[in-house]
Amino acid sequence: MAIAMEFLQTLPLEAQKKIMKELSVAGENSIHIEIDGKMFLIPEEVNDLIESLSAEVQFLKDGLQKN
Repeated sequence: MAIAMEFLQTLPLEAQKKIMKELSVAGENSIHIEIDGKMFLIPEEVNDLIESLSAEVQFLKDGLQKN
């Protein structure tokens, strides 16, 4: 099932090509994250690493607050 991305029509041709290439290369193992109001497409494994590091930082922070 195709999804129309009408907003692409308003962009210049080169921008359309860049977006479509990024989407086609991304595959199913990529996700979007937002950082400072900008959207990025990253591999799912990178997201897992970010989540793991975030949890570890929170664990260490909680340990410091107890002492």
